[in-house]
Amino acid sequence: MKTFINLLSETRNHFIDSVHKMMSNGCPIVICGAGYIAQITWEFMQKRGLSADYLAVDEQYLTRDIHFNGLPVTSFETLTHSGKQYNYIIAMQHFSDVLREKLAQNSREMLFYDCAFIGVNSP
Repeated sequence: MKTFINLLSETRNHFIDSVHKMMSNGCPIVICGAGYIAQITWEFMQKRGLSADYLAVDEQYLTRDIHFNGLPVTSFETLTHSGKQYNYIIAMQHFSDVLREKLAQNSREMLFYDCAFIGVNSP
């Protein structure tokens, strides 16, 4: 006997589609956060051939000349005061409304990583 759940088939992945959209708009892609969620976001992207240009953290956590899996690390403050637009992938467990509003000022696209993406459409 077939159940409804057996009939479901996912053919698209919102995260992957959104990153492709980001890649096509010409603005740099920034992973926001440097903890576990940022790490699994980066790994998920790497497995699918997707890239990011920067990783960003709050200025208080930034040290000189650091990198995250080869990505240069910068501060949210530097990005929001740059006068440029960025695509932000929010890969943080705790994300305040204040930070959301700050990033929205120069965001071309903003995507919240959901751990449920892990394993979806992955062989």
